[in-house]
Amino acid sequence: MEPLDRVRAVLSKYRDPALARKLVQKIWETARDLSRVRIMHVCGTHEWTITHWGIRALLPDNVEVRAGPGCPVCITPASDID
Repeated sequence: MEPLDRVRAVLSKYRDPALARKLVQKIWETARDLSRVRIMHVCGTHEWTITHWGIRALLPDNVEVRAGPGCPVCITPASDID
């Protein structure tokens, strides 16, 4: 599948594909003027959402989303709370 076809396929799954397309276009326009950008999230739910909805495939090559160590709620052992 060609890259543009892949982007179209991902965007078609959103509730408002036109809005998603505009947001992706704005990200690409902004990223064009930047060097490498690394964004780290710290939540497993964020990672699931990014992966499930194909968000990484929509980002330009110089924008990288990395999974962080996990949110405090998810990674704190129950014994630390009890």
